[in-house]
Amino acid sequence: MNILNTRRQMLLGLAAASTAAATGTANANAVHTAENSELIQMGDQINVKLQKYLAARDQQRAIIKEWSPQWPTPDEEIISFGQHSKMYRGIDGTALEFTRSFGVTSTVELGTPEFFRGSYEYHKAEYERKRATKSQRGAKSEKRWMERNWAAIAPSEAYWKEVKRITEVSGIEGATKAKTEAMDALGELVGNIILCREKTVAGLVIKAQALQAWSQVEKFHQMVNPNAADWAAEMAATIVRQISQLS
Repeated sequence: MNILNTRRQMLLGLAAASTAAATGTANANAVHTAENSELIQMGDQINVKLQKYLAARDQQRAIIKEWSPQWPTPDEEIISFGQHSKMYRGIDGTALEFTRSFGVTSTVELGTPEFFRGSYEYHKAEYERKRATKSQRGAKSEKRWMERNWAAIAPSEAYWKEVKRITEVSGIEGATKAKTEAMDALGELVGNIILCREKTVAGLVIKAQALQAWSQVEKFHQMVNPNAADWAAEMAATIVRQISQLS
């Protein structure tokens, strides 16, 4: 509560000083009455929401730092770009690159045990069908694919089993969910503050503090924020309104 009181006094003092400079008469109590009470109340929540987000973000980062070195590396034989394959990703969900035996490094997709079993059964059936024909054309190719898929089942099972184990033990899913929820709550508050009509320069400062809090969100999420243009336009309008009142 002391932090909130100090912050409010700073804002009201700034507003009073700005108004006094323009009109020659103003006081903090008058500015407090003049400013949008809803905006002031939302401003009091900025630091609470920000700290909750930062704590959740740091918790997620700590988990990633601890468990990333233990994240399994797949065998090359389970690389597959077929249907139902999954992108090779790290514990934080980002795509990882894999260096293949012939020297090419790129992102890859990995087959699941279910995928390889299904593919094995398909090629086995095709192999047996083609063997039964007079020419047996294509039988050798189907046999190779059948054997490749069979050989990939065990390493695929081992890889995905370890992925599941680390995911569960590390608590990364819960930490990521908590960070996302905290970020969304902060973003909603910032948006509500920016779009709320201010009455004095104190409101302008509250909006600036809201944007400053949002600037601490990871850059990627700032860049993909669908409301960024609206926020920028409203901040520009707020600045113009307040300068006009002081001129």
